[in-house]
Amino acid sequence: MSKAFDAPRSDLYSFDPEELVIQTDENHPQYDPRIHLPISDAFVRNIKKFGVIEPVVIAKEDKNPVVVAGRRRVLHAREANKQLHEEGRPLIRVKCEIRRGDEKDLMGVSFSENENRVDLTPLGRARKLIRYLERGGTEEEAAVIFGVSIQSIQNWLKLMELSSPVRKAVDSGQIAASAAVQLCDLTDSEQKVALEELLKDSKPTAKKARQIARPKKSEEEQQKTAKRTLKRLLKNFDADFLRSLIETLCEEEEEEANGEAENAA
Repeated sequence: MSKAFDAPRSDLYSFDPEELVIQTDENHPQYDPRIHLPISDAFVRNIKKFGVIEPVVIAKEDKNPVVVAGRRRVLHAREANKQLHEEGRPLIRVKCEIRRGDEKDLMGVSFSENENRVDLTPLGRARKLIRYLERGGTEEEAAVIFGVSIQSIQNWLKLMELSSPVRKAVDSGQIAASAAVQLCDLTDSEQKVALEELLKDSKPTAKKARQIARPKKSEEEQQKTAKRTLKRLLKNFDADFLRSLIETLCEEEEEEANGEAENAA
């Protein structure tokens, strides 16, 4: 049988994630404080569906497989297996690549894996998302694949609806994606004005963007809104109910007035 590819093959070890050792001693060269970060439900859902895609790097220490790179993957695989066990489904095993070297070399491997990653911008993720949806994927499936919430997926899609100047401001890092999505209900010309206003602030926040996109209504507008809301509510009640409600409110008001008079005396 011919090989699938004309290239050297290497073997990977397959471990139950509970068998892998994650150092918690702060003085150990393979300790990483990120092991104390909260477990991400979205990442757990991703692993339950696809397993641990990227192999974990381990080193043999006193006959134990110590994790050098991929600690968070292992922690999330453990949580995924707890849920899979409760659901009566097959458990996940983690593929591992073994590395040899002294403490300095292994620390270099650990640091290199994380420090050399290049994260996509929010718009970059949004473009990948759209490519996936165009091929028949759903937002729910995309949330599992990207390891985020449905709300994040919907916010990424909103980014693609923004005007070109706002998208450029997000791509360049001038404003955060969370601030930009607050402008999605504005017209292109309104977005331009809002963007100019936002960029006057050294740190434009989502709260500031919300204030610009949805300015506070005047007292007159608030009264009109309250009247419209009250009219809609009253339409749902009959005359007998309204009379009973008014009588109850009047009785409560009279009791409060009597109580205040007694306290004053």
